[in-house]
Amino acid sequence: MAVERRAKLETLTVIAKTLELKNPYTEKHSQDMIDNAVKIAVKLDIPSNLLDNIKYGAILHDIGKLATPDAILNKRGKLTEEEFAEIKKHPLTGYELLKNIFEPISDMIKSHHERVDGKGYPSGLKGDDITLPAKIIAVCDVFDALISERPYKEPMPKNKAISIIEENAGTHFDSEVVKAFLAVM
Repeated sequence: MAVERRAKLETLTVIAKTLELKNPYTEKHSQDMIDNAVKIAVKLDIPSNLLDNIKYGAILHDIGKLATPDAILNKRGKLTEEEFAEIKKHPLTGYELLKNIFEPISDMIKSHHERVDGKGYPSGLKGDDITLPAKIIAVCDVFDALISERPYKEPMPKNKAISIIEENAGTHFDSEVVKAFLAVM
């Protein structure tokens, strides 16, 4: 069983490297995601045997963007409704790509844009219907997006991004995950 798990993790590493080739920004984003997700998971006392899953969920959360046109991913300025609808497909696309390889990770990928108030996507899950690892990935993803330069925006100061995460505890983000996030920041 350990050999099978190792082979799956090596396959996921190759997939992550493929995503980085498409968009070099992804490499730094993925590393920041891993660092923050692991810190939060440790703070929440997630069992060490699940940390690999969280690491790979962090690396691969945007794997579905392989199917998103580069013109949308790299667009300067605000996306149209149609373009944003295309972006919103990436969690489900990522899930479909990985569901037969490693289900716990594919579930994280599918749910990382869900919100605890049920206003997220793609399924409108809320509260405890969202797994704890997906809730961790959600906080890390939004935080890193806020503090990073993107084709369509300048980076936000970290203290302002932290305040935004804190203000959205209980609506967008799980309150316990936000509490752990604040403790490790």
